[in-house]
Amino acid sequence: MRKRVMSLVLAAVMLLGLAPAALADSGRSRRESFMSVAESQLGYREKFQNGTKYGSWYGLPGQPWCAMFVSWCARYSGVPESIIPNFSGCFGGVKWFKEHGLWRTKEYTPQAGDLLFIDALEDNGKRDGLAEHVAIVERASDTTIYTIEGNSINDMVERRERPRDDSVLGYATPQYGTIGSPSGTISVSGAVVPSGTLSGEDFSISGTVRSGSTITWLYADIRNLDGDYFSCVQTSPKSKTADLYALNGKLSFSALGPGSYELFIEAVDENYNYMQKSYPFKVSATDICPDGRHADYAEGIQWVIDEGISNGTSAAKFLPDEQCTRAQVVTFIWRAAGRPAPKSGTCTFYDVSDGSYCAKAVQWAVEQGITKGVSAGYFDPYGKVTRAQFVTLLWRYLGQAEPGIENPFADIYAGTFCYRSVLWAYENGVTTGTGEYTFSPNSVVSRAQVATFLYRALDQAEKPVDPVEPVEPVEPEPTETVEPTEPPAEAA
Repeated sequence: MRKRVMSLVLAAVMLLGLAPAALADSGRSRRESFMSVAESQLGYREKFQNGTKYGSWYGLPGQPWCAMFVSWCARYSGVPESIIPNFSGCFGGVKWFKEHGLWRTKEYTPQAGDLLFIDALEDNGKRDGLAEHVAIVERASDTTIYTIEGNSINDMVERRERPRDDSVLGYATPQYGTIGSPSGTISVSGAVVPSGTLSGEDFSISGTVRSGSTITWLYADIRNLDGDYFSCVQTSPKSKTADLYALNGKLSFSALGPGSYELFIEAVDENYNYMQKSYPFKVSATDICPDGRHADYAEGIQWVIDEGISNGTSAAKFLPDEQCTRAQVVTFIWRAAGRPAPKSGTCTFYDVSDGSYCAKAVQWAVEQGITKGVSAGYFDPYGKVTRAQFVTLLWRYLGQAEPGIENPFADIYAGTFCYRSVLWAYENGVTTGTGEYTFSPNSVVSRAQVATFLYRALDQAEKPVDPVEPVEPVEPEPTETVEPTEPPAEAA
């Protein structure tokens, strides 16, 4: 995320009158309560274009949110603004803590609940003495700072390990003190939520959130198992009960693609009581013919859905016969690898924006030598992918093993970029070809075929634990494709 300009702009925005403090466990200090709230948010992932509940709460949706995450945790842990203010940009946070005598230099050894402000390298390789990022400290050693932070490399709330080096601008040291013990409880009763498998229909949730004191925050979203959320709603009921049915207008179940999801509900009251509930459910693919023309692909399709590699498109559709693009197949491989963070936060291609869904996948694939694009500076994300190209990408990801068989295909030639990868795929049961002696290397690969190739290659395979060093491809990937008139009848 590029935060330099936005941090300076947002520093001036200090919203007053945000939601009252909430959430603390009995007998805990404010510091412990603050850390507990931050930990409860681990795994929360931003939506497209920086969309988060923290930005929506603050009144600045779609903006860089590391500072707003800290502010949100403070308010919902009972930490008043006199200890940690509401700040939307790092520059404003640094200024406030310095003015209040709560700033320490990088030589200081931080403790849990302190805030780490980071001075990142600029494009010229130098630091400018300004904060671009803020993180919550969990603990520190002589060499490392262990943090909980949002809006970092993976665009989610996560634990990170930060070096104690020149990137440390300094630390804020809030003086927390103690907090009153909560009384009463907050809970959900009579909940009617999706508990099985939906098939493209909408669903209306109902039930009641109850508390002995005023409920100040009620939030719900639909998310997949990786933390990506698809629709959300938040309200401030300002009463002791809140009807879940009122949330339905902004929770769209019918728009979900096939896959595994959960309905997540979060609520707090003014008496420091906090509640999180998760209700898992699934959405089936309604456009698969497992006993008909998709019989050879059905098992692979179901596997990529269950593994979260592909959630289909929308409205319970997987679109098995659609042709795959370069952006899609690289993203599938990246998800299968566990969504690893690329070394660089900026994609190297002119035609892949940093905010696009495939940006991290493409940059990671380039760094690992899986792809190098179609030409200098261009990836061609919407270009169609041939069977030969996809098998080669998969082969590179899995280590580029040398095949040990004779060439069984009349349309695959020694010396071409895909020769070894196609033979490897045939030898390992990834593909059986499209005919007795044909592989059809220039036919565009369908979503069903991609799912099947991935399933056969990865379901039983040991995935690479440590990424291999980038290896320059032997031959460039061809940019010319020949579109098939019909998908191959047999499994690819």
